[in-house]
Amino acid sequence: MPPKDYYNVLGVSKSASADDIRKAYRNLAKKYHPDRNPNNKAAEEKFKQVQEAYDVLGDETKKKQYDQMRDGAFAGFGPGGFQGYTTRPGGGAQFRYEDLSGFGDLGDLFSSIFGFGAGPRAGRGAHGPARGEDAQAEIEVPFEQAVSGGKMTFQISREEDCSRCNGSGMEPGSGSKTCPTCQGRGNVATSQGAFSISRPCPTCLGRGTVGGSACTRCGGTGAVSGTRSIAVNIPPGVSDGSKIRVAGQGQKGTQGGPPGDLILTVRVRQHPRLKRKGSDIYSEVTINLAQAVLGARVQVETLDGPVQLRIPPGMQPGKKLRLKGRGIKKLRGPGRGDHYVEVRVQIPESLSEAEREAFTRFAETAKLKH
Repeated sequence: MPPKDYYNVLGVSKSASADDIRKAYRNLAKKYHPDRNPNNKAAEEKFKQVQEAYDVLGDETKKKQYDQMRDGAFAGFGPGGFQGYTTRPGGGAQFRYEDLSGFGDLGDLFSSIFGFGAGPRAGRGAHGPARGEDAQAEIEVPFEQAVSGGKMTFQISREEDCSRCNGSGMEPGSGSKTCPTCQGRGNVATSQGAFSISRPCPTCLGRGTVGGSACTRCGGTGAVSGTRSIAVNIPPGVSDGSKIRVAGQGQKGTQGGPPGDLILTVRVRQHPRLKRKGSDIYSEVTINLAQAVLGARVQVETLDGPVQLRIPPGMQPGKKLRLKGRGIKKLRGPGRGDHYVEVRVQIPESLSEAEREAFTRFAETAKLKH
């Protein structure tokens, strides 16, 4: 039997971001929470499945392990059955897969590897302090700020403990108490052959408490979306799509564990006239016919302000002139890139009689066909 498809459980694709996975989990946890569906066994089972799926997909390390195992497992199921997926004895998952006949569901094996604890916050702290998840966000940086760098402040959304229930998921004063079965851990260990499997506590359904009712603010998930101001140092020359890690600004840890980091993806706002390619800048300048033929000096916009650019006589349309060292500071190595200016030549669309006569004389003198 193929392994459980946790992506399908949460209704997300394999390429879903951490934020998309977290949002899907919270919506489903609220929808199927036992306090919102009393005496509904189907909702109770769905709630446990959602918690189990998020316990893996919501943790970066577990998700990578799951993806590797899932892809290998699905690839091995065919006419000849499961084919040779193994792990190193004494390390990693500590299992061999040659004989799965002792397991009613390959998902049981996944459970033993990942150690589920399906409390309101996915139970990752059930065995002691655990580091919080890394959070993902995008920031928009003006073109000029990306070039020069500096400190900027952004409003970032992140998941925080619900202030009403302090992250417990239970409504204050509703009579909840520590679960006597799991002693508040949210999970219990059961033996299956040689393996010890951690499962959501059947008494409290992974919440760690019994009795009471779901928190009216967070719906029993123990978390709410919050917004805070974050000061970020933008390195000079940062490019679109670059990643900036802000330590300690990710999701909160569990049971006193440290918070995760905030991973920011930089989106550089386009400049109306300057284009960037690596460390170089590209722009255009339009000159008239006389300037192209006779040469001239024209003003062009650069990162350092207006600069006089020399147009040599006989300038051809589309040719690029280089302003050395007028580009962007190189992220690796000293110096800056260059600024390339593409020259456009404006051809008159209409001529006065005097202009036409002058061009005719020029063409005859230069022996140009016309």
